[in-house]
Amino acid sequence: MLRIDRERLRAKRWTDAQIDEHLRTLQVAVIEIVSVWLNTHRFASEQRMRVHLKKITGYHRIKGDNLKEHSRRFLNSAQRFIEKGVMLWQV
Repeated sequence: MLRIDRERLRAKRWTDAQIDEHLRTLQVAVIEIVSVWLNTHRFASEQRMRVHLKKITGYHRIKGDNLKEHSRRFLNSAQRFIEKGVMLWQV
């Protein structure tokens, strides 16, 4: 899924460092999304999501609303993935 045509990017004057940074950003975003999301969560209640997030995060303390913070992180990761993907698509 995250295969990048390095030669095509080099032809567009991307440096190896830029390509590596771009790929790493995509990989990190995907890992963050996959670690939280299951397709069965589409219709999950807030309580069910809270329980799931507590299980997968090892009960890390988050000041404030745990579900809201994880939702914010998930959306940020998804947005980063989309932005980086659009850049590649346009190349």
